[in-house]
Formats: sequence, structure tokens, C-alpha cells
Amino acid sequence: MKSKIPNDAYAIIIGSMKSGTSSFYNYLVQHPEICAAKTKEPEFFSEGQAHGLQCDIYSDLWDFDENTHKIALEASTGYTKYPFEANVPERIFSYGINPKMVYCVRNPFDRIVSQYHYAKKDTSWGNHDILSPKTLNLSKYYLQLEQFRKYFPKEDILIVDFKDITSNTQKAVNQVFDFFNLSHIKIDEPKIHNKTPLISDKEQFLKEKYAAFIDKLPSGIKQFGRNTLNKVYKTKKRELSLSEKEEIHKTLNSDMQNFQKEYNFDVSKWGF
Repeated sequence: MKSKIPNDAYAIIIGSMKSGTSSFYNYLVQHPEICAAKTKEPEFFSEGQAHGLQCDIYSDLWDFDENTHKIALEASTGYTKYPFEANVPERIFSYGINPKMVYCVRNPFDRIVSQYHYAKKDTSWGNHDILSPKTLNLSKYYLQLEQFRKYFPKEDILIVDFKDITSNTQKAVNQVFDFFNLSHIKIDEPKIHNKTPLISDKEQFLKEKYAAFIDKLPSGIKQFGRNTLNKVYKTKKRELSLSEKEEIHKTLNSDMQNFQKEYNFDVSKWGF
């Protein structure tokens, strides 16, 4: 029988986009005391994001059993896309819940390149300029967290490095289990989820021109077409030029210094 979820039993991976959130979510929900949302990324408190599951009551996203579960977990990266997705922390606070929040961060140069490739894949993303404000602002980790700090205490936010998620997964998962006051369990062999594919310029052109038709194709056919185009057009990972790196550093440096000072996170390993 479905149970009422206590206001302090909610937990949210709030971002950041392209920082391992899908993989990390799938590791965490292996814990028997964590109840996974019916859809990983519901974006319940967002307005400008595509919602994974439409419902009017937040708790309806879970089949929560108070005899089994202690945590109700979801992961919506749209929650840290300020100012393009504004007022999310206020909506969460006004809803009357007190969630634990996990914020995954990544070397911003790598995160920006990954987001660039994602934008080429998803035509609804709009401008995929690698130096667009929408791309750069998602790497302003201090700015994004400050929106939440207006409503929630610092101790309810845990920062996890993408490098730890990928290189020492069990340790990173245990860190979150401790944050949730759960026992440690050994997770299954780590597996990458939602890896961003490389999209050739030719595929991007076809997707933009024939989006309505391509969207109706079976996923297997779309993947076959992508693989064929990538072979023919020799698609490579986007490399940042020196001037682009300098512009990114200039734009993010102040935020990175504040992020390090406020959250004791070493940004020098990223070159800041």
C-alpha cells in the first residue's frame, strides 16, 4: 500500500546538466531504502522544461512504502538552469517539503563541450553556440546554488564531483548514502547512462530540416542512421580553441572563486 511521504524524506539531484546525473541516479536507486521516482527527471518544479510525467501532486511520482523506504529520490537538471529556468527553489520551498539536494559538478570546460554535443542532438534546445549564455551559465555553480541558499540551508546540499562519480563510483555513492543517513551497499558494476552521442553536422542539418519525420522513426533506425553518418562524415568530439577557453575562463572565473570560497571545493584542478 502506498504511504504518505514525510516532508523531510525527499531527495533531489538538482544538476548540473551533463555531469553524470543519470548514471549517479541509477547507482543510488539500487539502495533498497531509496524509492525511485516513476520517471528519473520529472521536472515537477520547472516551467520551461519538458516534464517526464504529468501529475498535480508531487508525491504521486513515487510508490513509496514507509515500511521499506526512507528516501524518495528524483533527478531534474532543469532545477539548476537559472535564469532560464527561474524560481525553482522558491517553488520547492513553497510546496512545503524539506529535501536533501545533491549537486553534481564537472570540469566546466568538459561540461560545456558535452552540453554542446547534447544541443546538436536535441533540436528543441535551440542555440547550440558553445559560448552562448545558456551554455555558460549552467557552469556557474555558485550562481546556481545561491538560488537554493535563499531558501534552504547549506547543510542540506551535497556537492559531488563528476570525476569521483566516474573514477571512484562506490566512494561517491557511499558519500550520498551517508548524506541520506543510509547504510552502505555495494552497487552493481558502474554503467554510463544517457551518454551524449556525437552528432555530425550533416545529421544536425537533417534533424533540423526533417525533424517531424525523423522523430517518428524507431530508435533503432535512428541509431543506424547516426552511426552511418558518423562513419561517412568522420564525426569527432568538439575541441575548444584557445580563445574559447580564455573566454570561458574569463566568464566563469569570479563564480568559480566564490564557489571555492563558499563550498571549500578546489577549482584549481580545473584551471581557475
